[in-house]
Amino acid sequence: MLKPSDFIKEYRFNPAEFEQFVAQIEVKKTAKRANKLLSLVDLTSLSSTDNKKTVLKLLQKAKELSQSGNGVAAACFFSNYLTPVKEKLPNNKLPLAVVAGAFPLGQADKKLKLDEVEYAVSAGANEVDFVINRGDFLRGNLDAVFLEIRTARQLCEGKAELKVIIENCDLETPENIYIASQLALEAGAHFIKTSTGKGKYGARPEDFWVMCEAVKDFQKNINQTRGIKVAGGIRTLEEATVYYEIGKHFFGKSFVKPDTFRIGASSLVTNLETYLVEDLKN
Repeated sequence: MLKPSDFIKEYRFNPAEFEQFVAQIEVKKTAKRANKLLSLVDLTSLSSTDNKKTVLKLLQKAKELSQSGNGVAAACFFSNYLTPVKEKLPNNKLPLAVVAGAFPLGQADKKLKLDEVEYAVSAGANEVDFVINRGDFLRGNLDAVFLEIRTARQLCEGKAELKVIIENCDLETPENIYIASQLALEAGAHFIKTSTGKGKYGARPEDFWVMCEAVKDFQKNINQTRGIKVAGGIRTLEEATVYYEIGKHFFGKSFVKPDTFRIGASSLVTNLETYLVEDLKN
């Protein structure tokens, strides 16, 4: 059976290359760009005060955006609201993403974490955002992290897409971010994801760059396409554009579409809508 020792390789981040690229990014503050970014958004509500009403409000917002021609990629919320959402909105066509794996800390017995995945899939989730155990990772117990992700993928097989959250803020170095990304991809993640949005900081362009390098190396070696999701603290068109352009730089324009590129956000949507409103006024 495949083990981390079979594929883990050394990695060195090149900050000069990253900084040079980011410095030349041109931000297009247009309705067209806002609409494109909106189409990549997982409209998200993951608050300790969420309830059935707030989650249904989230879905209503997504529906309104779609009806105006500015639809998002998915809605993301806690799995305990899947059943009421399905009952209230039986004709919903928007992909439903939920978090699992002892979100946001990833600290729980392996069986409990995987039970969450199994429940989410059985309740009708289209996508599962699963959190790794960073304690195991940093202790060097890579086999445990790998097997947990692989089992989560098996539970999702043919029913839901698995997005694996590596929580970049906890991983300490670019090398660790690269290795965690490798682990997730080799274990079967459909997407790798930066952050829960609950850590000491969320997504950072330099960490996303490293994750893109991991995806690129994986796809080159395995000839399989995998996706990447950026989440955590992305609130403006300018911030979202940086990640969009990095993704396009590594994989081409055809990659930055919902099948392979997502932005987890809530307040970003409000910011993007201002550009659409201004366009209607003009």
